[in-house]
Amino acid sequence: MRLLLLLTAAGSALQRPMATLRQTAHGLAAKTVAREDATTSRLLALEAERRELQARLAANEERQRALALGKDVEPKPPRVLKKSASASCEASPTVWSDECDIDYDVEDNAPALAPDESTTEFLLGAASRGSWLVGLLAAQSLSSLVLEANEVVIQKHPVIVFFLTMLVGAGGNAGNQAAVRVIRGLAVGAVVPGENGASFVLREARMALVLAAALSVVGYCRVVAFTANTSSTEALAVAASLFLIVALSIVLGAALPIFLEKINAGASNAATTIQVVMDVSGVLITCAVCGYLLDGTSPLSVLLPGVGG
Repeated sequence: MRLLLLLTAAGSALQRPMATLRQTAHGLAAKTVAREDATTSRLLALEAERRELQARLAANEERQRALALGKDVEPKPPRVLKKSASASCEASPTVWSDECDIDYDVEDNAPALAPDESTTEFLLGAASRGSWLVGLLAAQSLSSLVLEANEVVIQKHPVIVFFLTMLVGAGGNAGNQAAVRVIRGLAVGAVVPGENGASFVLREARMALVLAAALSVVGYCRVVAFTANTSSTEALAVAASLFLIVALSIVLGAALPIFLEKINAGASNAATTIQVVMDVSGVLITCAVCGYLLDGTSPLSVLLPGVGG
């Protein structure tokens, strides 16, 4: 009987530690499950963020390819993380979503306003732009010197005068077109001087050959079909001049914004600069090509009067 009582007491004593162990094990299991749930949630959030970043990267690459192909690409406004938009933004500040984005410069449904500036800032801006325009005006006046030096060729072949504005205008248009596309690429970060700028210039050089060839054919047909008393040689001279002017203007129009950006002169000045450059160089090219094809004079005589007359 005593033995039975002792065994019963021992069993009761062992049940209490076992119950404690079972409770501890259950508590540890619950904590482990909670940690696993938290880890899973975090992994899901990171995976969603990874997919979001991949989508953004793919969209950016697509925009760069479209820009390289010459398509119109409008830059999107920068996405700024809202610091205290909601609890979810504070809890996961690295996860970008529409509710965490805000544009601090433009309010919702509000028209864009010009930034306030002082009189000093306005005058400094006017001085900067004015000095650039004065320099371009002085450079553009060089075309009159070229025309004066080639007065004999112009008087002998009036077709040069008839189509000179068309030639220099086509050069300015083509150069401006290339410059604007590169300036847009610089603005959206698709073109980076020193990294991929050369590849964009090479791409525009190939485009220059295609466009120059097409425009020269159109120019030749224009001279032959709509101009009386014009020989085929004169039409060929105009077409050849047009080819060289357009090809040069596109290459310069693509390279000039990158160069100006690299020397911190402002890529936005490339559009006006290329117009003036092509006005002067267009007159030079036209007089040189027409003088060589029509009269057999050396192209150097345009730059150095009296040489190879």
